[in-house]
Amino acid sequence: TEVMASVSTDGGQVWGKNSLVYRSPDGSVCECCHPSVAVDPKGRIFVQWRNSLAGARDMYFASSADGGKTFGKATKLGSGSWPLKACPMDGGAIAVAAPGKVATAWRRDKAIFLLLGDQREERSVGAGEQPWIAATPDGPFVVWVKKRGDAFLLLTPGSSSPVELAAYANDPVIASGPSGRGPVVAVWEMHEGRNYSIQCQVVMEAK
Repeated sequence: TEVMASVSTDGGQVWGKNSLVYRSPDGSVCECCHPSVAVDPKGRIFVQWRNSLAGARDMYFASSADGGKTFGKATKLGSGSWPLKACPMDGGAIAVAAPGKVATAWRRDKAIFLLLGDQREERSVGAGEQPWIAATPDGPFVVWVKKRGDAFLLLTPGSSSPVELAAYANDPVIASGPSGRGPVVAVWEMHEGRNYSIQCQVVMEAK
């Protein structure tokens, strides 16, 4: 019902104390939507989650400049709102585009939205669910599915429309190398007959 954080500085061998990122004044954040986290080169931590506030299930984020000991005020993402009495089980994702700047992707109702750290207005990139994002110096790569078990789509930097990577996908993710200069790799679950598999595709080679 709350968003918490813990930090490791030795590769995960030892973890620090749990820190509160956010507690909804309505009693609980969205119950089943996963949170996501990104860290910029200066060590600033950014956390995104779906809130449950005043009858709406909107996306929020907060940041920490002291290594995760404390987090600042939560900020709503985007200008629209999604009144909903249930959890969509779709938490979106956040990535670092540059020190202090983030790129975020999330679902609201039946659409996927993209918001860059230096922009005020969100951008609708198409219909779908389960978005994930990776940041590069050229811009963000965004993946999502039209719906669970349907086409898997990729939006590349500078493109106005996505391309299809697979006819069937669930639970897509995408990640870039630590510098953001590649490789950029998309991974998803695929279903063929009675068989399920994990598929992988490099969508940008390392530069």
